[in-house]
Amino acid sequence: MRMLLPDVKLRRRIRELPSTLYNDCQYPDFNEALRLFAEFYKVAVPAVEWYEYLDDRKTLGLTWYEGVNGKLELSHPENWRKMKASPGKPFCPTCACWVGTLLHEFYHVLHFVEEETKADRCAGQFVTGL
Repeated sequence: MRMLLPDVKLRRRIRELPSTLYNDCQYPDFNEALRLFAEFYKVAVPAVEWYEYLDDRKTLGLTWYEGVNGKLELSHPENWRKMKASPGKPFCPTCACWVGTLLHEFYHVLHFVEEETKADRCAGQFVTGL
């Protein structure tokens, strides 16, 4: 399956904008990244709910289908940095990993993909060549 991807310039911008939230808690840049992503794929911008941790610290992000607009539940970057690896679940508290999780969860919303490997592949293809 070939996936439609934004051009490299837009992918770089979408990847860089959430990092300002991770580093400086700048929400407008994060919202802009979600808007650009959703605009490219012609879908509604998903609602985002922030959590200290999800599922007893074993889950880094969740996606829910709600009508035509999905909902992302993400661990807030401030809490992400404080998390530690749990048994059987490796964890890296870096900005790149957090942005990767955001992309992974957005692809669940975009394609209503339940399979983890498909969402991983989509997020991986997004950052390839940047």
